[in-house]
Amino acid sequence: MPSKSQLFIFYLLSFTWALPWTLVGLFVLLFIAVFMRDKVEIRTIAGRVAVHFKDGKFGGASLGLVYLVGRYNSLHTNRHELGHTLQHIYWGPLFIFIIAIPSSLRCAMWKPYRDWHFKKYKEYPIYDQIWFEGQATRLGYKYFKESVDKALGGN
Repeated sequence: MPSKSQLFIFYLLSFTWALPWTLVGLFVLLFIAVFMRDKVEIRTIAGRVAVHFKDGKFGGASLGLVYLVGRYNSLHTNRHELGHTLQHIYWGPLFIFIIAIPSSLRCAMWKPYRDWHFKKYKEYPIYDQIWFEGQATRLGYKYFKESVDKALGGN
């Protein structure tokens, strides 16, 4: 679990340097809380708001202070999305262009690429081999493993 000083710095940077993406996340959270509250489970993990869709058709998405998890509501996915919350404060307003948009496009194209790669090489590609996804996973496991395990009851 992050310390109080770490959370203070995270929130300070989220509401200053990284404000644009933080606002996107808060608006999405407001929409979900008002119009979709029966389809989600909302909880706080490591000082972030985790929205777990009961029947989500997507893997996950990080929106600053808020992250969404759909059908892959695993310990790994939660750690990975929490890693993106740190990238959000590292990159600030650049996060949208350097990580969020490329990650969204990559996710949209992942299944066709994965199938093509398997047909050509007879093995599946590693999702984290692109730097921003690998970095999110490493950050998530380094800083949030204990928080996620405690919140979701994993190992």
